[in-house]
Amino acid sequence: MIINVKPLYERLTNKITKGKIFNNSINDWVMFIYDHKKYIKNNSDLVTITLEDKNKYKYMFKAFLRSKKYNQRIYWIVKIINNLEYTNEEFTSRDFLFIPTESFITELYRLYQTSKKIKK
Repeated sequence: MIINVKPLYERLTNKITKGKIFNNSINDWVMFIYDHKKYIKNNSDLVTITLEDKNKYKYMFKAFLRSKKYNQRIYWIVKIINNLEYTNEEFTSRDFLFIPTESFITELYRLYQTSKKIKK
């Protein structure tokens, strides 16, 4: 029998913030991502887009992320750090993308929450 030793507070906090991490309608969070774009990029995985990927996922960006074992809900963050958010350019026109891990984005969200509390 495995006993979960994480404090209740931590488990509840993780459940509550999990959905917000991927929400691109929280303006302050989106601005935080833009403000830390270089930092995110420097701490992301460099993922190669193969010819097979280009043919298979041309119009399916979220499916491409899933195929590479990344959470598809970070698509908007990936677009921002790769300068694809305001362009009609398909991601498959690139040879690689910078993709942050979910754990990195989770830690970044915690930093964002802390910075919001300090500003108040």
